[in-house]
Amino acid sequence: EMSKSNTGLTLINDLNLLKSKLENMDKEICFQTTHIGVRDKCWDEMQDSVKIASKINNNKSDRIKIDCGGKRFTTTKTTFLSEHSKKSLFEAIATDTEFDLNQEIFFDRSPIFFSHILEYLRTGSINYKLFKKEERKKLLEEARYYQILGIIEYLEERLKEVELVSFEFSGVYSYKGKIAGTNILEDLNNTDLSVGGICANSPGNIVIKLNSDWEFKEIEVGGFKGDSKMWYPENGASAQIQTSEDGVNFKKVGKIPSGYGKEIKKA
Repeated sequence: EMSKSNTGLTLINDLNLLKSKLENMDKEICFQTTHIGVRDKCWDEMQDSVKIASKINNNKSDRIKIDCGGKRFTTTKTTFLSEHSKKSLFEAIATDTEFDLNQEIFFDRSPIFFSHILEYLRTGSINYKLFKKEERKKLLEEARYYQILGIIEYLEERLKEVELVSFEFSGVYSYKGKIAGTNILEDLNNTDLSVGGICANSPGNIVIKLNSDWEFKEIEVGGFKGDSKMWYPENGASAQIQTSEDGVNFKKVGKIPSGYGKEIKKA
């Protein structure tokens, strides 16, 4: 009886061990199946990428021929895909798998600025000083058509009209309880010197903030002459004109001319 009992226990242990092995095998099979599925998916995606790359590079030469407004240009696919053409029409064309780059591309646009557009794609820079203001506006139109973000951002910033944003000064000038000038920012745009202006207490300064960084060859200045009994229009003549990019460090660029209290002068 003892022998039969031991045999039964051994059989039960063997069955439990076999069950455990089968369960482990089942888990391994599930893992392998999942792994194979992931691998097959990655393989399919890689093959699709290779097919797309093959289509993109299906032209025999890297050269691309362009007819822009009747004038022919030649560039390369490398230029179309440069870092400066991100999100542009050129990048879209070069990555369109249905677009045949062996065929000449036609743009119904002005060819005047197209060479500058291509140069920007190659180098990321344009000599904007070559263009007058109206030409810059037309260049901006072309950049918007081709969706060249770098040119668009630069020209939109530079083509803004100069605006006075705010001002700070050393305090109002007053005499017998009366304040000189209007000390209103918008009055600085008025060429009638008797209407209004900013009159700072002496010794002092007036700091005017503009809506962007600007380059000026000259500026026009005039002295307030709305109340000559309390404020001498020539106050401030010979004072320094300084500029700053950060509002902290200032650089002298000129001075207030004499006679600016009688009429507007250029400085």
